[in-house]
Amino acid sequence: MPSTWHRLHLSHGGLPPLLFQYTWTQQGYEIYITDLTYVWAERLFYEDIAKRAEEEAATIDPGEDPEQLKVLLEKIGEALQRGKESTVLSSGTQTGSLEITTTTKLPAPLRPLRWTLKLSKEPLSSATSRLLIPLLKEEADRESRQRSLLNQIKQKDYVLGKLFDKIETLGTELGSVFPSAAGLRTSRKGSTRSEAGRFVKGIAPFDEEAWLAEVGSSNGSGFGINLFQEISESGNVEDLENINQHGEW
Repeated sequence: MPSTWHRLHLSHGGLPPLLFQYTWTQQGYEIYITDLTYVWAERLFYEDIAKRAEEEAATIDPGEDPEQLKVLLEKIGEALQRGKESTVLSSGTQTGSLEITTTTKLPAPLRPLRWTLKLSKEPLSSATSRLLIPLLKEEADRESRQRSLLNQIKQKDYVLGKLFDKIETLGTELGSVFPSAAGLRTSRKGSTRSEAGRFVKGIAPFDEEAWLAEVGSSNGSGFGINLFQEISESGNVEDLENINQHGEW
């Protein structure tokens, strides 16, 4: 599962908001940077990490043992999270590339750990696969959960309606069930529930339109779900996986 995106905090201004996504395992690390238009990335495996550590005379030697590799990769992540003076962004040696130099203080007498992340600009399709598709999937899931919840509420409303019909038929005093409605008298059959709803929260029939207006939604689909519905012919989230399979059409 992809890690969460985080804001990359830099000491110098004049840049658009940048987000980073950093993950690591004992086999290596992956880092992605985005300005929401382009994506830059570096994927480094263990052998390449050990080579760079040697070239940069890193304070922590990942080639020593797996525990040192773990410490090194954790410290890189900590520096990215902390940002500001711990993270310096600059242009890379290749066109369109970026370099991020992280600095992490270590216990004395060790020197601070400095590490350079060298990111290359990804194809534009990377922004689709790493940003747009996950966003559309999440929106589709949210819409599905909301619809399922509303359906369950309607089912409970139906059951409550039947219970109140029975209460009216039996002439049961509502105060014996809901103390806040003690002494309530209804003027006509079928009004018990609506009247009780003024005194007991949760009894009144659920008004979907009023709820949608209250939470700032609408009966129509939002922008995200609209895109998903137009892209997916079958209505399945799996269709989104095929978006980037058409190459340079």
